[in-house]
Amino acid sequence: MYSKIDNRYIDDNQLLVEIIGRICSKTCRNYAERWRQSTDLVPARWLNRYPPDLVIKKIKYPVLGIIPGGDQSRHVEYPSVIKIDDKYFMYYCAYGEDNRWRLCMATSTDCVNWTRHGWIFSDGELPEGFRGNVAFPNVIKDAATGGYLMYFSTASEFGQPYDRICWAYSEDGWKWQFGGVAIDENGLKPLALAKPGGQYIMFFIDPESESTELKVSYSQNGRDWGKANVLVNFPSNLRGMYTVSGMFFNNKLLIFLESNTSIGRHDTLLFAGNDENDLKPVKNNPVIVDRDWEKKWDTIRYGFNILQDGQRYLLFYNGLPYLGAEVGGQIGLAELDINLLQKYVKESE
Repeated sequence: MYSKIDNRYIDDNQLLVEIIGRICSKTCRNYAERWRQSTDLVPARWLNRYPPDLVIKKIKYPVLGIIPGGDQSRHVEYPSVIKIDDKYFMYYCAYGEDNRWRLCMATSTDCVNWTRHGWIFSDGELPEGFRGNVAFPNVIKDAATGGYLMYFSTASEFGQPYDRICWAYSEDGWKWQFGGVAIDENGLKPLALAKPGGQYIMFFIDPESESTELKVSYSQNGRDWGKANVLVNFPSNLRGMYTVSGMFFNNKLLIFLESNTSIGRHDTLLFAGNDENDLKPVKNNPVIVDRDWEKKWDTIRYGFNILQDGQRYLLFYNGLPYLGAEVGGQIGLAELDINLLQKYVKESE
């Protein structure tokens, strides 16, 4: 049993760590700064203990990994998984020897063993002006037709930022037809959800603004989208965002934001609310903190995709051995701890 922390000592402890950091090595200064930022996030957490892990039942190895020597040799990332009848379909992006990001597909009957089916769009299949890198697929069911809608980020030319979010349509999840532009601005990792009542809502990250921004847009049919508005932003010198994920859970909207602090600590923040206009950070943020001193294939976890499968909430994610790794992005599988998630949401009401 730990003693209860006395918050009056927080400032004194921060000053002590700062002094030690100044007179010691660069490594010591780095960890001193990490400690200070951690207490800023959750000042009442005893001895800056890490939160209980929201990610449980994790498969120890990648369920979809890199393949040496080809177009999936450096990264396979950003999964979006749906279930059609008794088969799981995974849409993901891959990066290989030709330095190109492409959209790919795989299928499975158990979410652990996957059969790859290659590219979703062949070279030249997308219209001219959309043939740069293509990444960040997100697939949802089209309520009007019974088919499926895919959203993904595109770059007009290689080496350029992702400057548009596009959409495609499929009747069966196998064959996809390019539809056009959904959001005509910079956007990473689109997250589309069907709201109660039939409206669609899309969240995405804009990394090109002065502050890192989470934006939101709306559509009545999943194809025509309105102008995006800023929902959450962080000063880029303090905290950044790169990917967004989320779901509706017990009549609440939950949004997970991958977050990175200025000194390289990688974590995940949870926002909850009755709707997108009511989103607030939960009291126990960050809800996931990556332990970057534990050298694993998935030391850094990001790019979440959540699939409700019966009573389970499956979590597909990107794993990297360390932050910024040039090679080694692979896809993992775990579950969300629903009891802990309910606790976080309830405590924040």
